[in-house]
Amino acid sequence: ADFYGLMLVATNDNLVAAHQEPTTHSELLKWTGIVVAMALAGDVGPRKNYWAMADNGVRVAQNFGARFGMTRHRWDLIEKHMSFVPASEIDINTRLDPWWEVRPLVHGFNAHWPKVLVTSHILCVDESMIKWKGAELSKGNKHGAPHVTKMKGKPVPIGIMFKNTACGVCGIMVFIEIVEAKAAMREKEKLVPGSSHTTATTLRLVQNWFGTGNIVLGD
Repeated sequence: ADFYGLMLVATNDNLVAAHQEPTTHSELLKWTGIVVAMALAGDVGPRKNYWAMADNGVRVAQNFGARFGMTRHRWDLIEKHMSFVPASEIDINTRLDPWWEVRPLVHGFNAHWPKVLVTSHILCVDESMIKWKGAELSKGNKHGAPHVTKMKGKPVPIGIMFKNTACGVCGIMVFIEIVEAKAAMREKEKLVPGSSHTTATTLRLVQNWFGTGNIVLGD
């Protein structure tokens, strides 16, 4: 709840600065619900198809506007100005972190799940990829993704990679860590001094469950 409030403040900072109507807690929840609905509906082509009001002969109309009470324009507007860092907290030191715009989202995600979900006795650690087709910082675009992982043969070969932990029974992802550039990964905390990179990563992924007796399964 605290993180959602922070996201509301940060997003409204951007909306107001752009002379747009501020959002509300309930509207932000609705926006998030539509993201989930998009995932459940699957790939329907261009985003506009989620708001299509008539079947096109191939796909059934999703008609999100009528179903969820939010126009595509409003959804796009909130997405454009979405932020996890209030304007008052952005300074030179903040921008030193190449992932500063999404770091609070990761921290909020990791802090939230232990409060609302009691996992089974089995935890699974693995990795996931978010498809990325945009610009890359390493190729000189200052607005590009700070680090893009490329692994030939993977279902999603180019993207933003996360190391993650999920409950082995319900499958809900409960902890994530962004895979960053090699130098940044070497600087991440080692909970056991002298441990290998793989061991250090695994321990960070399950640190919220130290002392619980859970069984950790790795891919």
